[in-house]
Amino acid sequence: GTVITRERILQTDFKTAYEIKQEMKLIRSNVVIPLSPQGELIGILGLGPKITGDKMSPGEIKQVFLFCHQVGLGIQNILFYQEMCYQKKYIENLLKDATSGVISVDTEQKITTCNPRAQKMLNLDEYPNLTGKDIRKLPSPLGDLLFETLTQGTLYERKEVYVPAIKRWLGVSTSQVKNAKGEVSGSMMIFTDLTPIKYLQEEKEKAQKRNFLAQVAVRFSHELRNSLVPIKSLAELLPSKYLDEEFQKRLFSVVTKEIERIDNLIERLVFFSQPLHLDKAAESLPSLITETLEKIKKKRFRNREIQSNISCKQESLQVYVDKKAIIEAFGHIVSNSIEAVAEGAVKIDISCEVTDKLPETLSVRTRKKIVSQEPAEYVKIEIKDNGPGLPGKDVDNNIYDPFFTTKNRGVGLGLTISQSIIEEHGGSIVPLSEQGKGTTMVVYLPRYRLPL
Repeated sequence: GTVITRERILQTDFKTAYEIKQEMKLIRSNVVIPLSPQGELIGILGLGPKITGDKMSPGEIKQVFLFCHQVGLGIQNILFYQEMCYQKKYIENLLKDATSGVISVDTEQKITTCNPRAQKMLNLDEYPNLTGKDIRKLPSPLGDLLFETLTQGTLYERKEVYVPAIKRWLGVSTSQVKNAKGEVSGSMMIFTDLTPIKYLQEEKEKAQKRNFLAQVAVRFSHELRNSLVPIKSLAELLPSKYLDEEFQKRLFSVVTKEIERIDNLIERLVFFSQPLHLDKAAESLPSLITETLEKIKKKRFRNREIQSNISCKQESLQVYVDKKAIIEAFGHIVSNSIEAVAEGAVKIDISCEVTDKLPETLSVRTRKKIVSQEPAEYVKIEIKDNGPGLPGKDVDNNIYDPFFTTKNRGVGLGLTISQSIIEEHGGSIVPLSEQGKGTTMVVYLPRYRLPL
């Protein structure tokens, strides 16, 4: 800044000198000194004539200038303090009205912030002011999470935590607090009460289980009745026709077939009653497909004309799977394809190739099985039939639902079981169907490659 005196005014041009002189006259000042402590003008100080009538010496002007510099610094500090008070009050109001709990600690593991919502959720009314208290005053495991974030840099995001002391589920996120130099000065935690949501989830799961059991009871009883009716009818004729060879053959055929159906139904229901344990090993994919087809033809479709074509671009393709489980999964898919063709010869075309892409829409189960984020190779298996295809809504919404079926008989658990097995392997299954042109089931499985 520059000190303005009447003598200096005369050194400027006439117009500027006149304007400055008029302004100085308005404030009755002979000397005007700027208040600019850090180069920013925040005010001015005007001094009138000395009582003695003498002019101000350069030394006096310098002393007044230094004094004004200190005054400017004081005013600036007051403004900074007012701004800090305003920001502090603003943050306090935010924390007070926040719907989430907020707790922060310093490097000495002392609580520096605990908003009212946090105190209420954690039942800490016995401590009206937690500021300065030790981190161990917080119910476990919240203090442990804050300590890990502070000392180890472990960050949690929406971690679901059960707090036994208050019998509540909390969704917790933590982060480190750093100063202007980037040094860790503490840690903070933001959490919300998930107990109501958890309760609703539990109720929903219970309702789904009840609904599932109701469907099981209805379907199971219906299928059992369908199998028992022909057996009962033949049993009633047995006393009068037990010597009839034709009747004996029919009795044997029907009873064997229906018992096999009941056994198959029980096997499918047992699948859902116990967790799926996989015993994985490297298996040849073409061999798995061939074995599946042979098993299906021999066990269930001895009297059907089935034309199968297997095309693998690489005969040495291997997958890391549980052989028994994956054959069961393929078996349900192929069985559905065969049963979709009501009359005439069944054509099953199976192709397999290597791909590095998975479908965009993956289930939660599949995503959990994909541990590495690095690009991986998969084997894409397409199983196509010459059936009538499925309506579009069935493909998108219902095909994997338990008990969904387009057949007159059966409980419709086959594709649900296939989906569970394939996704447990970290793969995926996608239906492609066009009505009148058959259905293609596309299966993705992780490829196995021999270590180098």
